[in-house]
Amino acid sequence: MRAKVSGKPTDGAPRASDSTPRSADVQSSTPSGEAGTGAGEGPSGDGMPDSKMSFVGLGTVENLVVAGDAPVEMTPRDSGQQHKLGEAASTAICGNDITSSCLYVAALCAIAAGPYAFVCLAMVAAMLYLFRNIYAEVGTALPLNGGAYNALLNTTTKFKASVAACLTILSYLATAVISAGEAMHYLHHLWQSLDVIWATVALLGIFAVLNVVGITESAVVAMGIFGIHLATLSTLIVAALIKFGFNFDTLLANLSMPPPGGLGKALVFGFAAGLLGISGFESSANFIEEQKRGVFPKTLRNMWIAVAVLNPLISLLAMCIMPLEESWIGTGADKIPRPDFLAYMGEISAGEWLATAVSIDAVLVLSGAVLTAYVGVTGLVRRMALDRCLPQFLLKENKLRNTNHWIIIGFFALCCSIVAITTNEVMDCEVSIPEPGQGEVFEPAKVRVNATSDGSSPLQPLPVVQGKEACGTGPGWTFDDPDKPAKVILCPASCDHGSADTDVSIDFSFGGPHKRGGKWHLDIGILAGVYTLSFLGVMALFAVGNMLLKVKRRRLPRAARASWPGVTVALLAVLVGLVANALMDYPSLNRLRIFVSYFVVSLGVVALTFMRARIMKVLLAVLRAVIVPINRGLLAKIDEVNNLQTVFFTKGDNRVNLNRAALYVLENEESKWLKVIHVYEKQDDVDEQHLAEQLHTIDELYPELRIDLVLVQGKFGPELIERISRHMGVPKNYMFLGTPGDRFPHNIAELGGVRLII
Repeated sequence: MRAKVSGKPTDGAPRASDSTPRSADVQSSTPSGEAGTGAGEGPSGDGMPDSKMSFVGLGTVENLVVAGDAPVEMTPRDSGQQHKLGEAASTAICGNDITSSCLYVAALCAIAAGPYAFVCLAMVAAMLYLFRNIYAEVGTALPLNGGAYNALLNTTTKFKASVAACLTILSYLATAVISAGEAMHYLHHLWQSLDVIWATVALLGIFAVLNVVGITESAVVAMGIFGIHLATLSTLIVAALIKFGFNFDTLLANLSMPPPGGLGKALVFGFAAGLLGISGFESSANFIEEQKRGVFPKTLRNMWIAVAVLNPLISLLAMCIMPLEESWIGTGADKIPRPDFLAYMGEISAGEWLATAVSIDAVLVLSGAVLTAYVGVTGLVRRMALDRCLPQFLLKENKLRNTNHWIIIGFFALCCSIVAITTNEVMDCEVSIPEPGQGEVFEPAKVRVNATSDGSSPLQPLPVVQGKEACGTGPGWTFDDPDKPAKVILCPASCDHGSADTDVSIDFSFGGPHKRGGKWHLDIGILAGVYTLSFLGVMALFAVGNMLLKVKRRRLPRAARASWPGVTVALLAVLVGLVANALMDYPSLNRLRIFVSYFVVSLGVVALTFMRARIMKVLLAVLRAVIVPINRGLLAKIDEVNNLQTVFFTKGDNRVNLNRAALYVLENEESKWLKVIHVYEKQDDVDEQHLAEQLHTIDELYPELRIDLVLVQGKFGPELIERISRHMGVPKNYMFLGTPGDRFPHNIAELGGVRLII
């Protein structure tokens, strides 16, 4: 290697001419006449920099020859699965995620859209069809893990890409909690004494421990769970069809119900609620590197088919066999979706055996979704930490299992905080009649129900009505069976009154007054809202990333293309869903407040990481006059951050592209050191003097940036990038290049994470 060095070195910064080779096949030498030249001296030794070969930003010009014909073992950007997954395994992993929403989305949509729930779910499926090509275009052009984060990272600034990553983290957070909570609600259907809230926390804790000890997803297990899930849903659909028996009475009665807030409002908010049914569609893009070539678009197609068939069909069949109001518990503004909706539907369709089968299936597939969330968030946070968007301590691995325990523990703590915030008590509207004691007799005619409308005024007797259908909008109560009563049922208007302690008192004529109780539930509506806002934000940014890819990376090859009208319509539909979900619980806006709180915190951590050098400088100014020893440590840390090297590969001496590369580093990286590498095969192919002059001009424009020129003889490709990365100690995800054309012989994924910035 020949190296021409000029300019004064930064304090503490390593100089290429002073370093020793890192491997036997990398050699360096200094041209005669310059070996003894001091730093900052030109060839004349007069202390003045060489006008042609020195850079204002303290950069150098260096020729690098990477010798050796032996094959180079490629090191991945991050540890990951080396075995490539086929269509079935890939579909199963992301299919478990997206089809798990079938277990609760129909009930959620029924609250918002009433009898038009199945129409809204069909509208959601139509919108998802547009996103098939959007995701496929981005995924085939940039076949790298990371989803929207990866798309924006290669088309815009790193901070903007981090916004997508924060939304993805919130999506993982909400999916872990809602899946764990729903799994325990279905288990409660089998085990009535189960405390759902503590069981949810326990399930989240179990999967945290499993991830810490290194037990993650298995493609074989995922395929087994997915097969059981599809078989169970198919059985439920067939049983519901048999129960329906083309008797349209229940369906017509449901369709005759007025939509909540009118048809327009019901369709908009039903569409917004139904968008929860496509959560998980983004999951395939998060492990695209583990899929065989050509599999990714097929997983998108398969997920779309599952959503388009299952969600509207289950919603419609539910309306065919059960009253619409049985889709939720509570009344009025206190409605929450029935947590075990499909188990209840299975019980009506074929009896307790099908309810049990559905509950077992729900526990399996929803538990799998919890595991997926842990694995996904660990990979994403690790990737962000590697890209220096999050603190580096998150990369620490425990010595026993080599897992990132701080990421897992932190995620579990956030999940528990979400559980605490979204837990509410739902009061019983049905009170079981207790067994009379010895010598006591139950007399239905003597039952009295007293209530207060505000929890503080004296109790007043409620009128008895003949059956639930006679309740109307007024107060009252009735028996479940007038001939053989087992429960006292409160009319909706009376069930809504007061508090758990003082609102309703029932006198069964024995045993004294009886207070109705309540059950603690996760507020699925709020959880679903936070979840939907998060992943809709990710989908919107994916559409934006697709647009940027069309404009900024149009030469990048891709196997699929989404039309501009299709991308625009899809983006507008997602934005409508975002706004509607944010306003769905107006005026309380609980879901929006919770979402914004967690999003601001996560984005704040990223922002602090980006500004860490500036923050340390501020701390240094404050502490300089008080604690002198600390000053030296902070200065060293600032130098460490600023002297992290970045690499830009250039094909020639295009001054515009070289300037854009310098600007990208200044705007996106804390590093103040850029090595511009030109790879050539023949000595006659490179005009070293002209390229150095171009960089000299750019270097004068940005004195805060050190620019080195490195000339490497060889053939540009993955192996050469690997050798240069090892020699310079620069991670491949901190190497940049312009967008390659159609004749580029390598897939972008083969370059090991090299970033496209032009």
